[in-house]
Amino acid sequence: MKKVFIVHGLMAGPDSGWFPWLVSELNKESIHVKALSMPNTNNPKKKAWVEEIKRAVENEKTEDVVLVGHSLGVPTILRFLEETESDFLGIVLVSGAVKQISKANLIIQTILKRFVGKDFNWEKIKSKSRNIVVIHGKDDKKVPVEHAEILAENLGTRPIVLETGRHLSSRESCYELPEVLEVILEIIHPVSDYRATPQEGN
Repeated sequence: MKKVFIVHGLMAGPDSGWFPWLVSELNKESIHVKALSMPNTNNPKKKAWVEEIKRAVENEKTEDVVLVGHSLGVPTILRFLEETESDFLGIVLVSGAVKQISKANLIIQTILKRFVGKDFNWEKIKSKSRNIVVIHGKDDKKVPVEHAEILAENLGTRPIVLETGRHLSSRESCYELPEVLEVILEIIHPVSDYRATPQEGN
């Protein structure tokens, strides 16, 4: 059975933004999905958040699992992938930070340092799935779109950059995100290659 696990960001939760909508839409496709409830969401610790993903997937056949992260959930998934020996069906990274943000306030910078304060092991991360997708708002003021470009370059993919939507969160009234649903369905149900049979008489 294919399964999807969603990792929310800072000061968010499993019922934030577009997560309930995505859960509902995937359930319609008979895909098991769970939005995780990350601990201490106002002052998150990297180890505790990585451990939460480990607990969620430890008994799963991870080759059938898609991980979806938003905002701080993105570097959390990246740190988890650095540590795990499991491979995954897909990784979807939305509006994620991969380095410090100079315009962020001191509290945000302190939290970010825990997650992005050292370089990522990009080769290890890239090896964890053949399906890695990066999605970002071009007009994101919280996490500039250059973060998506860094992610995509290091993970060997091309970012899906949305012209509007900013940080793609509930603060921007983003309660549906069809682009995420579309890429998940493409990962889980890839279009099979086929060769059309020539019609008689052609």
